[in-house]
Amino acid sequence: MPSASKHKVFCFLNPLSCGGYSQKKWPTIERIFKELSINCELVSFKGDISKETLRVLGRCDDPRNTTFAGVGGDGTHCAIINGMMEYKKLNESAELPFYSIIPLGTGNNIAKSFLLSRNEGFFSSELRRTIAGTVYGAVFKVDLGKVNGKYFLDAFTTGIDAHILTGRNRDSLSLLKYPILNKILMGYPLYFLNTVKSFGKCRHLDCKVEADGKIFHDGGLFNVIVNNTRIYAGELDPTDNAMANDGFLDLAIYTGRRDYLKSYLLGYRGISRKLRDCFLIKKKMSHHIKIEKAEIKFEKKVVAQIDGEEMEASDAYEISVIPEAISMKIPVEPA
Repeated sequence: MPSASKHKVFCFLNPLSCGGYSQKKWPTIERIFKELSINCELVSFKGDISKETLRVLGRCDDPRNTTFAGVGGDGTHCAIINGMMEYKKLNESAELPFYSIIPLGTGNNIAKSFLLSRNEGFFSSELRRTIAGTVYGAVFKVDLGKVNGKYFLDAFTTGIDAHILTGRNRDSLSLLKYPILNKILMGYPLYFLNTVKSFGKCRHLDCKVEADGKIFHDGGLFNVIVNNTRIYAGELDPTDNAMANDGFLDLAIYTGRRDYLKSYLLGYRGISRKLRDCFLIKKKMSHHIKIEKAEIKFEKKVVAQIDGEEMEASDAYEISVIPEAISMKIPVEPA
């Protein structure tokens, strides 16, 4: 039985995450940890937090009584988990600590896939439930995806969605000169503006997709998603059969604008599966399969993203699943 007195929680936080929102919320999070008598230590780092993860792992004496908690969004979780997997590669016999999510990002795809929320107020205590789960949560063995040497917990994407992210990041840097405008547009509004811009600019990409040794697609492609967890882009559920512990990744390709738009409009996570099937059953234009390995080859270098962060552009992406790679602590009791 876990004991808060013996268990140590390292809270990794990038003070620049989500425009400084994670840093702003830390006093509330720290207060809840103290109220629950859970021993926690803040690890605040502005740079590549995967490197700081390696350093902390080097002084972790008892992994079985330790949790690494990512305080931020999907990018923060991705960086920490890449640090953990790099440590495991360097120390094959080493046992890794548990991992927990304290969601304070924009999209929070990973958190929403596990029904975790950052809400804490008069009518909700979800954040408190999440923090309690860092010690008292159930252990959930979660798969990871791997693409070109990088690990992801949520999703890998290339095509228009990666183009949208690149544009959003570029515009976000430009808006730093205009604090008021930046405050208004940051988050979903900036994503929406870049979705509109990218929808007009992006063209089909010639590519070949090989899945588990067989040619799955050869021709024009508008977008491709490889999901490990279900929720994508904050509010979408494009691969509703995805399970983060089934030993597979879920690959979905979109061959054209109409296919992409229709599937995304019906992919809102609040829409029931039966309602989606009413529209898609007669003419399902997108293709979705479960895979263990895949290779995506393009005629030229194209941008991509993992867990909402840009990857180095490439003309080939090799993807595989790492079953039960991380042990997560997930809260199961109600708030």
